[in-house]
Amino acid sequence: IFVSSTFKDMQAERDMIRDRVLPAVNDFAYSRGAHVDMIDLRWGIDTGHLSEEESGIKVLRTCFDEIDRSRPFLLVLLGGRYGWVPGLDVLQASIADLAFVPDASPQSVTALEIAYGAMSPDKEPPQVFFYFREGVPADSLPPAQRPLHFDAGENAERLQTLKQSIRAAHPDRIRTYTPQWQTDGFTGLEPLAA
Repeated sequence: IFVSSTFKDMQAERDMIRDRVLPAVNDFAYSRGAHVDMIDLRWGIDTGHLSEEESGIKVLRTCFDEIDRSRPFLLVLLGGRYGWVPGLDVLQASIADLAFVPDASPQSVTALEIAYGAMSPDKEPPQVFFYFREGVPADSLPPAQRPLHFDAGENAERLQTLKQSIRAAHPDRIRTYTPQWQTDGFTGLEPLAA
């Protein structure tokens, strides 16, 4: 199952999925002779020796390849960040041999993963769930943490547009949860785990 999200603001959720959800899912799967892997690219793309453009191409291409490998299963986590928006040259090089034509407007890697994995009309219908972190006011976080968890300006608007398009396309596949901020991170992720 491919896990899509922005990285900086979804560490607690990704860790919880790895540490609590995946073992429970695999207990169920093992009893039926199966095994489930979660594709979490936080640790899997070595770009240290590449230029910035080559690095962006490799990251995007790996995302698309792993979505294809996991297809039709996709899990999307969205909070308050839209994420990194690659340049048009990086995007074009990354999709050169794919049957994928994304929207022409600037899009984050996360938005591109969603478009490719969950919104492509020419692909197999996805088995996707979206989990939206909502109801957490930015001012409930310490000032130094706010930019790590909430976008402002144009990217905040892009995030709202992305969430609206998901709600329109997959209204029955969206779950929301509201964690609490404690001294150094989010807690109260039990509803998400469930």
